[in-house]
Amino acid sequence: MNLLKKLNYLFYQVSKKTGAFMLLVLIVTVTMGIISRYLFNNPFTWVEELATFLFVWISFLGATTATYEKRHVAVDFLVSKLPGSVNGMIKIIVYLFILAFMVMIVAGSFILFPTMQHVSVALRIPRYCYYISITLSSVMMFSIYLAELIEYLTMTKKGVSEA
Repeated sequence: MNLLKKLNYLFYQVSKKTGAFMLLVLIVTVTMGIISRYLFNNPFTWVEELATFLFVWISFLGATTATYEKRHVAVDFLVSKLPGSVNGMIKIIVYLFILAFMVMIVAGSFILFPTMQHVSVALRIPRYCYYISITLSSVMMFSIYLAELIEYLTMTKKGVSEA
């Protein structure tokens, strides 16, 4: 379990720092694009493609960061009103559904990637590079949710209740 927690912390740090760097690059390139378009009347043709690429990556790295920090939006109004044992069972079922969904995304990406042969127009980036972020984010989130499930089951087995 300690190894999984360390791995998840590494995922968190990598996704947070990489996302921050990509956001910086996005801001700089979009600013350059605006300056080149309106000041020099000569727009860069690649700015929009790079901005799209970076935005996709930032979104999924941000999802990983939010998962680690437990900041994803959850509607638990009805579940919180249920008795503790039912609430706990639903929590376990939700974790299992999330883990299954992450596996389906990763499996689906391995089916999809070989069919993506085309490249972007200006930057010549292979299109599958846009979608690798989804796969990597899903793997990282799978690991984080798995650790949370194991921790929850361990706490439940020991009889520790959540605050």
